[in-house]
Amino acid sequence: MTKELSLEEYSNEDLFELVQTKDSYPTFEKLYKRFYSMLISHAFRYMRSTQQADDMVSEVFYKIWKRRSEIRMNSSLQSYLYTSVRNKCLDHLRSENRVERCDDDVLLDFDAKTATPHQYTVGEELKKRIENAIEALPNDRRRIFKMSRDNGLKYKEIAAILGISIKTVETQMGRALKHLRNELSEYL
Repeated sequence: MTKELSLEEYSNEDLFELVQTKDSYPTFEKLYKRFYSMLISHAFRYMRSTQQADDMVSEVFYKIWKRRSEIRMNSSLQSYLYTSVRNKCLDHLRSENRVERCDDDVLLDFDAKTATPHQYTVGEELKKRIENAIEALPNDRRRIFKMSRDNGLKYKEIAAILGISIKTVETQMGRALKHLRNELSEYL
């Protein structure tokens, strides 16, 4: 008798395949919960507002649900989601003529003028918590995480640069993300 896997035991790509082939909304919700906090943190780097970051992530997931059967990925689901959120944020900022180039100082200065005091305080607190959580990672893990997130490198590229296996990169990223999810759980 084979034991049926729970959703937690499936890889991200396998879960997305279930979403695509079975139109499984509960599975889609599971993916949303797995990635939500990390994508909010990613969007916040561009938007500097937790509300706007949430809006961008929600729009990306809405679009993915609507287009689920048409989506073909050439990379991991995680890379696809991060790229989609980044592009959504940049498109939004460009559409409002708020940014000609993505410069953190410009974005921070803009939001400081437009965010409510509460939004600004929550955003700054979240930003600091994210930075602290990343800095608390072991050196090698932090380096791999930053190469992926800050430099946009694929796991294969990171493995080649560091002279390690792709599996090691995947393992270290998985551990980094688990650590960050735990550290930022109150923002989920």
